[in-house]
Amino acid sequence: MDKPKPTYQLTKIKELVGDGLCKLTVSAEQTAHSLGFSASEVKDVILRLERNDFYKSTTEHYNHKVWQDVYLKRIERIDLYIKLKIVEMEDTCLLILSFKEDTV
Repeated sequence: MDKPKPTYQLTKIKELVGDGLCKLTVSAEQTAHSLGFSASEVKDVILRLERNDFYKSTTEHYNHKVWQDVYLKRIERIDLYIKLKIVEMEDTCLLILSFKEDTV
């Protein structure tokens, strides 16, 4: 299921990155690396996201109660597809699920 409004506040997303509470999935790290981005550069891109970069919120395939926000951002002639969610467990953190070239 999709919705046109973000689930997570962009200010909260950036706050978590700034506080070092941000993790990349193995897949996101691998695709970012293949595009020439280090983990710290990925985090810099997240800090540069703007509200108008928001594309959609979508639910996880296996749990329709968990939302993920998708952003499309153009960086150095690359259109990026960035999917993320905030995970609230013992420590709240931002999880970057996808960081790849946009094919939308």
